[in-house]
Amino acid sequence: MEIHRIVVLLDGSVLAEKALPFATKLAKSLDAEILLLRSAKSGRLHPQTAENELEILNSAEAYLEQVRDAITSPTAVTPIEAAKVRNLVIYKEPLQELPQVAAFEKAELIVMTTHGRTGLARMVLGSAASAVLQHSSLPVVLIRPETLEQALPLQETLTGLANLALPEEGERLIVTLDGSDTAELALPPAIELARQLNATLYLLQVIPPYTPLYYADIGVAYEYDEKFAEQEAADRRETASKYLDTVRDDVVAQGLKCIKLVHEGNPGLVIAGYAQALQASMLVMATHARNSAGRALLGSVADEVMRVSNLPVLMVNTRLYPKPPVQTAPATLAAI
Repeated sequence: MEIHRIVVLLDGSVLAEKALPFATKLAKSLDAEILLLRSAKSGRLHPQTAENELEILNSAEAYLEQVRDAITSPTAVTPIEAAKVRNLVIYKEPLQELPQVAAFEKAELIVMTTHGRTGLARMVLGSAASAVLQHSSLPVVLIRPETLEQALPLQETLTGLANLALPEEGERLIVTLDGSDTAELALPPAIELARQLNATLYLLQVIPPYTPLYYADIGVAYEYDEKFAEQEAADRRETASKYLDTVRDDVVAQGLKCIKLVHEGNPGLVIAGYAQALQASMLVMATHARNSAGRALLGSVADEVMRVSNLPVLMVNTRLYPKPPVQTAPATLAAI
């Protein structure tokens, strides 16, 4: 699935606008269209009148037009062609339905910040990002603003384009894997992005430190055996290496550049640290985005990565992302 249209979710706040520099440069690299999408609705204190609703719609449309002018201006660091940018205001659309709107508009990717109007600095995801990720069958790129306390105006935000990753000498995308089929659901969008960007794909698996088990509750405690721990770590490294060899061979067979990496340590910190050292363009991860209370459960690894890294992270909701088709033998062969 090639990426031809990117949806950028905005809410009128400078924090949400932090998604624009990356989305703009990515669209430029992919020669893709940008759909600026905003859900507008009146607040609880505003009267529900036709005049009030029209005023809110007009204000939202004027805001998106201002954003469109900014990213298509010839003075922008990386201007986008005006014909490749479109605005869409949805009135009273629930946040959880925005991914369906994006899919209806034939978009292949959603880009947004982890925080919107309220900041919510102590949460990994703001309520908008949580709702979107939880209900999106499209990959969602989440960007955590570098600072939640000091939000810059739009024009100053866009000047950050020159300092983004996406290095000219070659894009680098990191896919985090753990040997499971679920984690591999991050591969299809990562492979397609790597193909379109002519990027190198880095397959990263992090092995957590070995932790001995103690059965104190039943009166038995095994002493820590250093040699056993070393052997256990070596076995896990070998298993991970062989697994990544198989995945890498499949990726290389598709004509892409691919490098495998096995590291040990705290997965979240290792992933974030390696991505920064590599100057990666993006991280790609699978997540179980499920929570009836409205908060996205990223899992401990993704949660920690989002806490310590400002790198764009492409999240694939493993509950909703379409599974790769099962390869079956042709009927003529199956009958033999």
